[in-house]
Amino acid sequence: LGTDKATAATISLVGNGSDQGGSGVRILAGSADAPNLSTIAGDISDRGTGGNGTSSGYRGVYLANGYIESKGTTKDNAGEISIVGVGGNGTSQLIGVDIRQSQSDIVSVAGDISIVGTAGDSLGTQNWGVQIQDGSLIQSTGTNAEAADIDIVGTSQSSWGVYVNSGRVETTAGNVNLTAAGIGNGSTDDLFIAGSSVLGGPTAVGDIQIDADAIGMLAPARVHTAGNVTLQPR
Repeated sequence: LGTDKATAATISLVGNGSDQGGSGVRILAGSADAPNLSTIAGDISDRGTGGNGTSSGYRGVYLANGYIESKGTTKDNAGEISIVGVGGNGTSQLIGVDIRQSQSDIVSVAGDISIVGTAGDSLGTQNWGVQIQDGSLIQSTGTNAEAADIDIVGTSQSSWGVYVNSGRVETTAGNVNLTAAGIGNGSTDDLFIAGSSVLGGPTAVGDIQIDADAIGMLAPARVHTAGNVTLQPR
């Protein structure tokens, strides 16, 4: 928990599933009182690649009730959170980064949050680049120009690039950038937002940019900010 970025240690997790399948990195059963990963100035890096097999659920990075936080309050001395996941080879649920199960939180004051997920290569179902659901929260809590920005990129060759179902990507002053590349064929969008999902939030003043060719959205999901909202093709 060093406070000087120049000398603070980096927390790095790297994992690969096996030939029998499995997730590359699994982060389970954390909370605000007992976070799985916590930093002030050192960066947090999670890199996972799902395994290979004949079944399903070979996720790159899997958060189930996990909790990751960065508590640094200035850009110069705040740890960034970077999560990169690549789904494995199997039948279905080959999700790059899967954030779910009752609630998983990724929270930062000033250190930027980056989540990049690439689905595994399969013609099965639910092979999403990034999934955020079950009340899970990606949040920038900073209230000034030092606030963390949130960048989410999801890619899939067989389904939605990013799937948000009752998940929350919330900010106050930080910006949110979301890029989704899925099939985008009219029946399966690049980005799909449903349930009680929120992008931004009632106190958000940061800008929200969504880069996607096809967007699906079902009420009561909402995009909410006093800042600018930009929708553009990727």
